[in-house]
Amino acid sequence: MRITLRTLMLVFLVGSAMAQPQRPKEEPAAPPAAWDNLVDEFFNSWFRFRPTNGTSAGLHQYDEQMEDYTRASLNAEVAALTDFEKRFAGLDPKNEPVGIGVDRDLVINKIAADCLRSRRLGHGRKIQTFIPRGSVERLSC
Repeated sequence: MRITLRTLMLVFLVGSAMAQPQRPKEEPAAPPAAWDNLVDEFFNSWFRFRPTNGTSAGLHQYDEQMEDYTRASLNAEVAALTDFEKRFAGLDPKNEPVGIGVDRDLVINKIAADCLRSRRLGHGRKIQTFIPRGSVERLSC
């Protein structure tokens, strides 16, 4: 029995077509608008209390501003962070695309850290920081 080149090519083409079925490409789900709006609100608020970070992020509306470490400003920041923490915690990760649940947890942890920092500054405590040897070792409010 003699196998021709044409038969071999036909078997190869049919076999390769069966081995890799064509699947339509699934587009990743777009983040919900509620998530996007909440993140935008959070960063607008966060940069309002930390304008030098806003400038570092390339937002020039903060170029001429500095942080306000008065007790009233720190209390307002803690109130805003507490509100955002509740709002982010209220988002149901089961109704969100996979990556947003992780981002949500990161934002909530960031808010908790910033809240602690602002509360400590607001109470006049000294914050231990890493500063190179020979410099001031502590910062006070």
